[in-house]
Amino acid sequence: MKLSINTEKNLKSRLEYFCSRSTSSQALLMDFVEKTFSDCNPYIFGGVIRDIGLNTLRKFSSDIDIVYEGELSLDKIPVNTSRNKFGGYRTIYGKWIIDFWKIEDTWAFKNGFYRYESPESILKTTITNLESAIFDIKRKKLICSERYIKDIKDRYIEINNKVSPNRKNTLVKIIVTIYKKEIALCNPNVLKFFNEVIADFEAEELESALKNKGVPRWFLLNLKRFSQNYEQKLLPIKTEYFFKNQSKIIF
Repeated sequence: MKLSINTEKNLKSRLEYFCSRSTSSQALLMDFVEKTFSDCNPYIFGGVIRDIGLNTLRKFSSDIDIVYEGELSLDKIPVNTSRNKFGGYRTIYGKWIIDFWKIEDTWAFKNGFYRYESPESILKTTITNLESAIFDIKRKKLICSERYIKDIKDRYIEINNKVSPNRKNTLVKIIVTIYKKEIALCNPNVLKFFNEVIADFEAEELESALKNKGVPRWFLLNLKRFSQNYEQKLLPIKTEYFFKNQSKIIF
């Protein structure tokens, strides 16, 4: 059963509840936020908001991405924290796996693809439209693209920014999102990106990567066949074609 949000108020309410002390695990997450970012302005970013918008909090299982404004005091970072490959930090806090980094250090800003002007600037850097949102934890403020709520409600995906440090990983993430989040509508630019990047993979490499993420081979084959035939389609594509049994596809 799909339980997408219907309004911005609905999503904001879910995020406020998520950033509360309603359960012991949520309380632990807020302990981490309050201790680590006491001198900064932290924002929940990207996939967390997407998942909370698409499903109930009960079904939420994502890692947590947090970006922050200001200067982080190193003595407030948890002991079991390590540097991640993009210059930020990763820690495990209770059940939570948390990646956090200074907002200006977001890869697309550091590499000159976009200019950082305000927290809203980060909306341009996300892989797809469904991650194009941040939540100001301290001010309880949702910042998102103009169409974000409608796109979440419609379960509609499109490429927002195809520039990334690893196009293959980006494609894997997109396919996993479509499959696991039961995305209903797909912009043709997703299929175009699929056709561009699939050439980067060695034989069976993409299939293996998706299998490790829980995406079956038949889904990849459906997506591959559909993208080869419908790349030039202009209107949003119903992803029900991707989810059909391979032997029943009609082209």
